[in-house]
Amino acid sequence: MGVKRELNVESCLNILDDITKKYTEHTKKQDRRLNQVFEHLSRCIMQGVNKEDQEKINSWINSGKLLTYDEKFRSINDVFYFSTSLELPPKRNSNLVKFPDSSVNCSQFEKILDILGVRKIDTEDMQIDLNQNVLDNYLPRLIKARSIFIGILITGSRSISIEDQIKDKVDNIRFYNPPKITMTCSLIDYKESLPNYYDQDNNSIYYVRKWNSIKNINLSTYLLDALKLDRMKITNLLMLQLLDDDIEDIKEYLLENGYDIGDIPEEEKFTPDPENIQETPEFTDNTQLKPENISSNSIFVYSPDGTGENKEYWGEWGEKKAKRMYELLGYCAEKQSDYLALGYDFLCKASKGKNIYSEVKTISYNNPIIRLKTSQWKCLCSENRKDNYELVIVVHEGDRLIEIIRVSSVWATLKNILSKLNDQSITQANYQEIVEVILGLQKNQAGNANEILINWQRLFQSIQHSHINIYPQGIPNVTKGS
Repeated sequence: MGVKRELNVESCLNILDDITKKYTEHTKKQDRRLNQVFEHLSRCIMQGVNKEDQEKINSWINSGKLLTYDEKFRSINDVFYFSTSLELPPKRNSNLVKFPDSSVNCSQFEKILDILGVRKIDTEDMQIDLNQNVLDNYLPRLIKARSIFIGILITGSRSISIEDQIKDKVDNIRFYNPPKITMTCSLIDYKESLPNYYDQDNNSIYYVRKWNSIKNINLSTYLLDALKLDRMKITNLLMLQLLDDDIEDIKEYLLENGYDIGDIPEEEKFTPDPENIQETPEFTDNTQLKPENISSNSIFVYSPDGTGENKEYWGEWGEKKAKRMYELLGYCAEKQSDYLALGYDFLCKASKGKNIYSEVKTISYNNPIIRLKTSQWKCLCSENRKDNYELVIVVHEGDRLIEIIRVSSVWATLKNILSKLNDQSITQANYQEIVEVILGLQKNQAGNANEILINWQRLFQSIQHSHINIYPQGIPNVTKGS
């Protein structure tokens, strides 16, 4: 039953009921019908809902159902929706109404949900776990040390009074570097890890891991707000450049843009000593991640390249963890020669079923990119192996295994996830500034071929999917995800 004409509220509700009865699986036809109904319903609401319409809506609410993110229709009384201001991923939550892919924008759909009696989850419904045990003293000292450049951007030349004002404001901000920040909602059994958070009421800034990690790009917004700086003179990106760039690069930028840097003292130290950086508790035990094993994820790297030092050691280390995982799953994992360039590391055989071709990637927890060689990409796409090709991502922090992410039928899974990029959480890359890499190309080390870069944190770690299993500590019988 297609939508061919302009519908009134009653007709829209009747068609919603009809779709609910016939919607047995996720198909383009059913999605198109659903989207069209919401478009008509939105126009009805914009024209005004009269008393008769409201009575029909109230009656429909008693038995009406809406589609949730787990692709099932559920009763109005059992569902909620996230305020778009929260910018949180839905995670296929069975209690969250799915926003449509149609000409109805988020604001319009929120109005539809409000009129249909769907309960809204806002900031006050969320609980956030903020660990205040790890006070960071490095970033505030860095801001103070570079306040001279912030002052020049504001006034055009050096201003001691502006620098003193900035330093005073920094003293009134608390900087925390906890191992984890978690936001939860007990109404729908929801949990999401956050890379950073700004507690405006207490003027406190929290961030996980390194302050200049690509995940912490929001720090620029927080700092501009907390320091009450003019965004017309200092943009988010420029603020982070002042803190992260080499001093000579900063001076060059200021000169090229007509600022007076004549009063900058040559002997001034603009970067605090690294030995004074306070580390998180996770970095203080015998399994701490040593600096020489951390690949740079500075926010200004055009594309974090998925490489690190001592690649051979960590590659073998990760393969041992992956082999153990497959053995626990009942497979015999046979290591293949790297020199043959087959496109996979292990041929995994089971007593029953088909063989699995497994490629293993070992990556530090704070590096969002993994690399695939052309042979590996060809293999995962090939007709005779794509259904049985698996990508195993071994995530570690030094010698500590954090988790193993096992992606089955990689080609089909990747296509499915890419088709739903519109459902992904809001990126932290601001308009006309940097770009968050999802898939990319970069030359290999020899410079004679391309390698494919994949953002595993965005595509595989942050969503639930039937082809993605996440094993904490690499143990298959302790699953997280689908």
